[in-house]
Amino acid sequence: MTDYLKLADARILIWLNHALAGHPRLFVASLLITDKLADMAVLAMGAVLWVWPHRIPGWRAAEPDAQASVAAARRASRARLIVFGIGATAAYVTARLIAMHLDKPRPFASYLPVLAVPGAFFGLREFGTFPSDHAALLGALPVAFACWSMALGWIWAVAALLLLALRVAVAFHYPYDMIAGGLIGAVFTAAAMALYDRNARVHGLALAVAGRFARRPHAYVLYGLLAAGALEFAFHFSHVLAALLWLRARL
Repeated sequence: MTDYLKLADARILIWLNHALAGHPRLFVASLLITDKLADMAVLAMGAVLWVWPHRIPGWRAAEPDAQASVAAARRASRARLIVFGIGATAAYVTARLIAMHLDKPRPFASYLPVLAVPGAFFGLREFGTFPSDHAALLGALPVAFACWSMALGWIWAVAALLLLALRVAVAFHYPYDMIAGGLIGAVFTAAAMALYDRNARVHGLALAVAGRFARRPHAYVLYGLLAAGALEFAFHFSHVLAALLWLRARL
């Protein structure tokens, strides 16, 4: 059974890879989407949810109660984003640590007949294909965003599935790498969201931290940390990975 699954995994990889590699421009576009545009879309979505909801039905500036409701809803949205960020980061680190321990080679380093455009694999390490840390982040997105809107959750579920398939098609990962990583991300994020909703201490602490973003001088420091986290995400947690590699060398 295990051999059959491995064979099916390799066949799906090669089928998707060859189908995409037959269209070099599409292959290059897929690399751009999975490497840059997806990150930008996630950061943009986070920025939107940071000010969510900027309006509520019947809102008028002259109504103090309505303004208070908007402020409270925005603080709750920010608190949930903070909890989501912690859960997603924990999922990423867990996936990365497992991948370091198992040390499975990537498809392009496994003597499989994978195709690519020149430079497609430049800069990629040959360890850590299983599970995918990118998939952990992708699996976290629809679970988290569904807390704001089920429609939003479904949109990001479709987007996450497309990105998971593209990372297999460009031969960065096997299908089971993406499935395992996605499950890790979904489980960690669901647990984080459940803690926020059901644990009074976690709920209160997250709301308290979110509230500090609206108060000076705390806001300056917190927004600085938030910007640093966004940059770290945009660079694929390169410093987090460097820290994990440093720990791995000493353990």
